[in-house]
This record gives sequence, C-alpha cells and structure tokens, in this order.
Amino acid sequence: MKERTYTIRGVSPLVMHNEQLSDPLNKWARLLKEISKKRTKTDDDLLEMSRREWFGGLYWAEDLGVHVPERCLERMLRDAAAKSKRGKDVVSGAIVTDPAKLEYKGPKDPEALWANGAFLLRASVGVNTSAPARSTTADSARRPSTRSVATTGRVRGAW
Repeated sequence: MKERTYTIRGVSPLVMHNEQLSDPLNKWARLLKEISKKRTKTDDDLLEMSRREWFGGLYWAEDLGVHVPERCLERMLRDAAAKSKRGKDVVSGAIVTDPAKLEYKGPKDPEALWANGAFLLRASVGVNTSAPARSTTADSARRPSTRSVATTGRVRGAW
C-alpha cells in the first residue's frame, strides 16, 4: 500500500467541535454539568460554561497541540469525493493514519487561545424547541479574511 502526505489549506474559517462533550463521563462534560445543572445562572456562570464548552470542544493533544483527528480527515475526504460520486472509493481505498497538526497564526497554548478571543465562535444551535448560544473552536471566527489554516496529514491507500 502506498503512502502519501498532503497539505490541506482552507479558504474559509475552520470550525471544530470535539464530540467528547456528549460523553457524560468525560472530564469536560462533567465540569460543564456542574454549572449547567444550576437553575439560575449568573453572567459569570454563563461565561464559565462557555469556557468549559470551548475547552471540551477543542481537539488538543500535548504532543500535537491543536489538530484534526483521523476520523474527521477521512470524513472530509469522503464527503469531497462524494460530490463527484467517488465517496465509496475513499472508504474502500484510503486510510488516514495520523491526526494532522493544525498550522495557524496565533497562540499554541489552549489557555492563550481562549484568552485571545479570535478563536471563539458563539452561535445559536437548535436543541429541541429552543436555540441556546453554544461555544466552539473556530479559527478567525471574528475576522474570516485575515487568517489561513493549513493541516498536513498522511494517507495510505491503493493508488
């Protein structure tokens, strides 16, 4: 099987949200629940909820920093190939072997990323019949035309 390395450069802001918050045993989900279960929340509570949700939604590892997991890269390739009716070819012929480190201009430390403010996106999302504002990680959420995001990953496949 051949292996190739690709660099993917985005043309629009990258929005990511780690699904780990859906696991009630996850560290960040538990921390978030400490505040979200309160019936009456202060502005400070809401800000802390936003912070915990942002950290829980970040794909971050000590050795890589901010990154895009293999499963997300595989899905991106499949969805792109599906536009030309080749999605099944990606599923059967390509394997993303490693997460891809995200290359961007800005702080590399999660606390500094949060404090920067440019990497936070708050948006209303549909939950049952309401639309609460949620926090997620985004590159240049406030200034989409000023930043570029790139990621490099290895793909093995039958070419």
